[in-house]
Amino acid sequence: SPALAPTSNTTYIANFTTTPCAPIPSGLMAWWRGDNNAKDETGVNNGTLIGNMTFGAGKVGGGFLGNSTNNPGLVQVPDSPSLALNRSLTLEGWLRVDSYGGAVIERRTSDFRWSYQLSILSTGELDFTIWNNNNSGTSANSDPLPLGQFVHFAASLDENTSQAKMYINGSQVRQFTITQPRNVISDAIINI
Repeated sequence: SPALAPTSNTTYIANFTTTPCAPIPSGLMAWWRGDNNAKDETGVNNGTLIGNMTFGAGKVGGGFLGNSTNNPGLVQVPDSPSLALNRSLTLEGWLRVDSYGGAVIERRTSDFRWSYQLSILSTGELDFTIWNNNNSGTSANSDPLPLGQFVHFAASLDENTSQAKMYINGSQVRQFTITQPRNVISDAIINI
């Protein structure tokens, strides 16, 4: 059949639908959707917008639109026992980066003692670190993430096996074992 070419009087109509997020699963400690606010869907760990954090289109619904270098902004969540690193942990979400470098989510004190951290390195790798004291931790990096594309990430720590794993788009890309006691700190904040 012949190819159709648009003409000056051709009208295109595109209908897009957004798939709603799944319901809150049991055992969830926090879920920041970024739908024009910093509220936690569980109602326990609400955040506050700091600096120039704004909102934009996410993979599903809205999302946080931050810039870690020029006019930085973040979502800050106060200390909460539910977010401490004293049990198994999984961090997951959709991420799109347009440049490399900056934190995705971290739990730390105001004097920069970390418990856990997920960040984008200047090389484009997603870095998952479990800190075991103020100056050292165990980490693994993914391959560089593509610029301008959404990827799904998950980073987990199993308290029973001390195994930490990182997944990109559903595929496990790294695994490491935590051999030192985890840095369970108090008076820490979550930065997203």
